[in-house]
Amino acid sequence: MHAGVMYRRDCLEEVGEFDARLRCCEDYELYLRLARRYGVAAGVERIAEYRHHDTNMSRDIPRMLGTVLVVMHRQSTCLKNNLKWRKARETGIRFWKSYYAEQQVSHTFSARSSGLKGVPWRATAKVFALAPVAFSTAASRRILKALRSREARVRKAVRFADLRRLRPISPHFGYDRGKPVDRRYIEDFLSRQTDDIKGRVLEVADSAYTVQYGGARVTHSDMLHVSPDNPRATLVGDLAKGGNLPSEAFDCIVLTQTLHLIFDLHKAIATLHRMLKPGACC
Repeated sequence: MHAGVMYRRDCLEEVGEFDARLRCCEDYELYLRLARRYGVAAGVERIAEYRHHDTNMSRDIPRMLGTVLVVMHRQSTCLKNNLKWRKARETGIRFWKSYYAEQQVSHTFSARSSGLKGVPWRATAKVFALAPVAFSTAASRRILKALRSREARVRKAVRFADLRRLRPISPHFGYDRGKPVDRRYIEDFLSRQTDDIKGRVLEVADSAYTVQYGGARVTHSDMLHVSPDNPRATLVGDLAKGGNLPSEAFDCIVLTQTLHLIFDLHKAIATLHRMLKPGACC
């Protein structure tokens, strides 16, 4: 958006100003003209925020799609024999058709859930006319997703015949079906050992179980992570090496779903034993 762009005045004057004949997307059309002649630099920091509301021009999907396609077709006069640019234009047209078709399908299905009267039929028809293939593809995906979701709700039990398939029953560790099986046993064990989760407690990668099962008995909570990229980690180190990790420092170590990922298991266990205070538990 304009608030996030700084133009060089001489470049802007060279390629011309905004095309006021366009109903929208005039900024995008200008960006394409500039990019054909000059380099563009981008930063990663956030310098502006965009507020979404019901009267945003970008919510008029048929208008946005129709105008952006006009902009893309205009580029054909500038491509000449540049094969790279021609392919980029074709990619852009496919992208915008898919992008706005997905948005319109989402709006249509959301409105449909509230009744037929609220469905934006006219806008849906316009988008379909502008991008029939992209719209049909997006609608098919949405319908298939809805059918699969309905089937999952109706048939929650896992049939043993499913175990012969090559795809996992759940691609999200089971959270989309409830709670992962292993969590049930882990949390059952921790609930029976709550009295031992006290004092200075160490947990790997997270402190959720320390808080949940230790509560007020925990006087100090530490989090160990193998990577310094985790800003919440109070200790960074590898259990299989452990040279920089403290000795006899912890009253309890909560260690779940970790050891099976460590190649040198024996060294990791030796490090954990060294870090525990005498009489403490892991």
